[in-house]
Amino acid sequence: MTSQLHRGTVPPVAGLDSGKGFQALVELSPDAVFVISDGYHVFANARGLALLGARELADLQTRPAADFMAPSCRQAARERMNTMVVDREVLEYVEEQVVRLDGTQVDIEAAGTPIEVAGHPAALVVVRDITARKQQEAALLTAQARFSAAFRHAPTAIAIVDLNGRIVTANPQMGRLVGAGTADLTQMMCWDLAVPEDRTPVRRSFALLMTGGFVSVSGDFRFHRPDGALGWVHARANRLSGEPLAVVHLLDVTVTKQTEHELTDQARLDPLTGLDNRGRILERLADTLRVPGAEVAVLFCDLDGFKEINDRHGHVVGDEVLVVIARRMRSVVAVDDPVGRIGGDATGRSDLVTADQLLADADAAMYREKAATRRGASPRGSRPPLTGPR
Repeated sequence: MTSQLHRGTVPPVAGLDSGKGFQALVELSPDAVFVISDGYHVFANARGLALLGARELADLQTRPAADFMAPSCRQAARERMNTMVVDREVLEYVEEQVVRLDGTQVDIEAAGTPIEVAGHPAALVVVRDITARKQQEAALLTAQARFSAAFRHAPTAIAIVDLNGRIVTANPQMGRLVGAGTADLTQMMCWDLAVPEDRTPVRRSFALLMTGGFVSVSGDFRFHRPDGALGWVHARANRLSGEPLAVVHLLDVTVTKQTEHELTDQARLDPLTGLDNRGRILERLADTLRVPGAEVAVLFCDLDGFKEINDRHGHVVGDEVLVVIARRMRSVVAVDDPVGRIGGDATGRSDLVTADQLLADADAAMYREKAATRRGASPRGSRPPLTGPR
């Protein structure tokens, strides 16, 4: 059974002038402090009592100190106590679990050193409650596991990129998107995923994200698909708070882009011949006329006798004639010069005429030419060319 010393008196500790000095010192400690002699608690500061759910030291002296350890830790705790008390060795911090008087378990980190209490070998043990830390670590591990699972199985391509733009890791979907293995991807800069023509804007956007105070950037760029065809992706990069890293999501929008281009072409091109339609011709004329001093020539062509082709051979043949003529006209002009199907020569200077005026004048010139041809005379030479608005 424990002695009177074990039942709550302040033990005289070798190396300190008095029990009161020892108690004042340990009561200021932010950690729980225990003194254990003959297997029982002979001292506990206020934090130590609170840690084990006790109101006073006597509450801890109804059973050996080792019994306050979790069952899985008791044997190791006895061995460590023996090492301090008998072998007089210092105990470095170890993680254990203790059981409070109410039965709840607390994660702790404990260290100890051999001392003497009233001439008897004892151990001074310092204990830190690490329950909150353990909970945070467990929550972090759970979050990491969830992120890892989401990262691996996400339907979109995802990469983690460092401050310099180098891919740190990528999920399998990223490899499938661009036709590269994970090892190859981790050697690449993120903008190398884009075709050479698109790399500069991608690199600038990444610089804004990592050094310009932006938390997110997004945009579209072209890339080469695994089969070598040109594709489009929508990229969104988000800076990780507190980390020199960014998460990059890539979504294949090739089909969407192709549909957009098809709709744009349908709005700008004549569906039969593939030539520019009236709206597109006006748009391109307007763009050219915005250049100061630019000279523009517009040629209207009409097909005489085309109605007879339709009447004699049908509209299918007539359409084939239009397609052949469109192809031949396209072949005899420069690549950058537009050819359109609208339905006359005229020239003008960009600072003197608008696109609508120029087109209208060309139309009128064509009909004057047709009228003169029917009369057997040509107006060429009898009328000066158009040089400005009328």
